[in-house]
Amino acid sequence: MNIWRRGESLPENTKIPFFRPPKLEPDEILYVESLIDMIVDSGVLTNGSFCRELEEMVSSLYHVDYVFTCSSGSVGLWIALNVLKTRKVIMPSFTWKSLKYVTANYEVKWLDIDRKTWLPKIEKKEVGTYIINLTFGNVDDYSDKIPKGSHLIYDGAHAFGARIPDWGDIFVFSLAPTKPFTTGEGGLIVTNDPKLAREIEQMRNACGRMTELQAVLGQIYLGKLGTVLTRRRKIWDYYRRRLPYKPQKIAKSTSYSVYGMLVEPHEREKLVKRIEGKMEYKIYYEPIHTDLKLKNTEYVYHRILCIPSYADVNEEKVVKICLGEIR
Repeated sequence: MNIWRRGESLPENTKIPFFRPPKLEPDEILYVESLIDMIVDSGVLTNGSFCRELEEMVSSLYHVDYVFTCSSGSVGLWIALNVLKTRKVIMPSFTWKSLKYVTANYEVKWLDIDRKTWLPKIEKKEVGTYIINLTFGNVDDYSDKIPKGSHLIYDGAHAFGARIPDWGDIFVFSLAPTKPFTTGEGGLIVTNDPKLAREIEQMRNACGRMTELQAVLGQIYLGKLGTVLTRRRKIWDYYRRRLPYKPQKIAKSTSYSVYGMLVEPHEREKLVKRIEGKMEYKIYYEPIHTDLKLKNTEYVYHRILCIPSYADVNEEKVVKICLGEIR
């Protein structure tokens, strides 16, 4: 029986997972354990001093005025829409499925994406609240692309660690397990507007708090971010040089969160058969609506394949599996 233990490599015959978080060192584990009793004894299990410390760390790192921890990136987007008091939302269909529920009670207009960057394309100037999905942490500046009188929310779910040239009205990060740094589950809401900040804080306190233990875990993983990003960049470069498929084109910067590539449909079927049972993969994002005739969205969705690119992955083995050198 194969049992994986913390700090050990996966056995050779184990299927490569799509993602694994960076390993915690023994002293980091002891640190978390030592705080459990303190947090429980304090009676403050959510939204306390460790959440404030994490917010201050992010504010200092990115030089932004207001950062709020919350229970998830999706909740962060829901709060953003509510504080902006909007009714009309303009967003890509090529995005994570939770946005279908976040925007359920809004009038939604759908954007197509660029075939190379997989970022939203704004072709028709409509006034509304734009939710711009920075796909897989691929960052661009939309401040001059949306029409005057509109609000701008960046869905930067995967973007933490990238250089952010514009924060819009509100910027939301996800801190779910697959993201560049994680709190297990959770999110961050960022703004430089003091009026919006007051309303965000009130809503977050009422219905979107992060736990103190999550914040502690986040502080540890945030300390590993530089090492993780360096390693992921090397993995991306390795894949680009050795795999004969079109990778995502980077706009202004990226967090190297997900390595996706475009493979012609018939070739993708063959590739999936080669890797099935040897490593996990993802075909996403599945468009929220598939009947909108968004040509580029459909083009990308029917070709995209995302492969493991987490910091501890054996990238050489992944490439060999993709090329059929491991059977």
